[in-house]
Amino acid sequence: MRKTLDFKVPFLPDWGGGFAFIECFVPAYIHIENIDISGIKDYPCPPRNGRAPCHGCGNIRKGKCENAELNKVSPYHMMLGTMSGGHSLRRSYDGQPTEMEKIINSIDYTVDFYFGFTGYEYRKCSDNISFKKEIIASINAGKPVIAETNASKSSFHLITGYDGDMLAYPSDDYFYKRACPNGAPAYNEIAALYIFGDKITPRYTLIDGLKNIRKVIEYTVNEKLWDDYLVKMGGWDEYPSNDGLDKADMAEKKVRMKRMLDTIRYSMNAHCVQKAFQDIHIRHEEMLDPKLSGLWESIKSNSFYMGHGIENKIDRINWETIRPATFRGISKEICEGILKFKEADIKLLDYLNQAIEILDNLRK
Repeated sequence: MRKTLDFKVPFLPDWGGGFAFIECFVPAYIHIENIDISGIKDYPCPPRNGRAPCHGCGNIRKGKCENAELNKVSPYHMMLGTMSGGHSLRRSYDGQPTEMEKIINSIDYTVDFYFGFTGYEYRKCSDNISFKKEIIASINAGKPVIAETNASKSSFHLITGYDGDMLAYPSDDYFYKRACPNGAPAYNEIAALYIFGDKITPRYTLIDGLKNIRKVIEYTVNEKLWDDYLVKMGGWDEYPSNDGLDKADMAEKKVRMKRMLDTIRYSMNAHCVQKAFQDIHIRHEEMLDPKLSGLWESIKSNSFYMGHGIENKIDRINWETIRPATFRGISKEICEGILKFKEADIKLLDYLNQAIEILDNLRK
């Protein structure tokens, strides 16, 4: 037996980390909902090194390819990742997952929220004897299946067809025409299946999503996660510290700069929060209430920006030739960036509290 879905939704290969499930869920959801994401598939960018239709210039992710299909898919990633609280997570200085990260990034929480927010029943099947039957039944019903695999493969794969004992998966026509890095899993590599059920009234609505974001930001503020960075990265002038960068030897400075660089790059997920309140065409219906529009504008203008300048400066440090005095200026820039991000979190918390209060009053 053989059947492959006519799957036309742009699909990104697994970027890894906590976003692996959503990378499979969003295209599956768009396919099942039959959402129109039509655009100019082969955007007229000049090929680079013979690679086409897209050579990874970054314009799609920056939103400059306005007609590209992928640009009409990414808002769904941003909305779900934001409403689950995932895009508001902040990392602790020691690099260990916080208790909030463990909750928000847990697969049980993620699966339950995504299906519940979009309004679908779902089943998790862990019976390997039933995998083949379940996949065939779902594909025949026109619904892709999300497969969780063992550690030797990427953690999640989107299954869009079957051919005997072989499984099919969507290819990626945007980034070098490559398919999922590891290809479709074999049946014996699957640990569990997540299967779309019937369309239902969403179990989670806008207010639930806002409360998720609030819960995450409250944790960051109450646990004073950013304060730990100020202690480790300060040490001079207006940022004195008893354990600052000024007191660290060169080896420790290198460790701290690497930690800061990782945090800056991770924190770039925060821009998705702004985007989630910007893309009107995929907003929850309640988001369009005029009473909330001012708050959405405030969230969109809230600057979660630590600075690409800081990132580049750290990334380009020549550890063989840098002078110790140079760290004074770098420390100042980093601490200023941390304080801006901390202030943005506090502002976001205020906007969320106002929005939740308005929604509560509207429901009375």
